[in-house]
Formats: sequence, structure tokens, C-alpha cells
Amino acid sequence: MNYQFYDILQKNNIEVLYDDRNENAGVKFNDSDLIGIYYRFVLSDKLGDKIEVKKRDEKVGTIISQKESLQLLNKEFFK
Repeated sequence: MNYQFYDILQKNNIEVLYDDRNENAGVKFNDSDLIGIYYRFVLSDKLGDKIEVKKRDEKVGTIISQKESLQLLNKEFFK
């Protein structure tokens, strides 16, 4: 997994919940919804260098590049 994205977010003072519990993805996704995580960024070996991003109020996530993910965060949180 690419921890570089996590490090970039941390260095830019973006609060990150890194869920490394030994649970399946469905449990983790459900818990992120329950605690009110607005954006969910999923990094996995299956996605390679891409990231799945999903807003809490959306049904389906979108797979985008790391660069696009950072641009999205800049647009949403650093207006």
C-alpha cells in the first residue's frame, strides 16, 4: 500500500483516520459512515496507484489518481 498519500495529508494538517483494524472492508466502511466521516479515501493493493474516494452522502465511490485526490481536498477544504 502507498503510505505516501497518508503522509502528505498528515504534513498538511489534514485529520486522517487510518483504519488498520483486522476487520473486513464492509465493517470499516460502515463504521466510517456511523462516525460521520465525510470523505472516505480507500487505498489498496487492488487499486495500485489509484484511490477510491466517496462522499458520505453518495452511493458509489469514484476511482481517481492521487493527484486528483489532493486537488479535491484543496478545493473542498482550502478555499
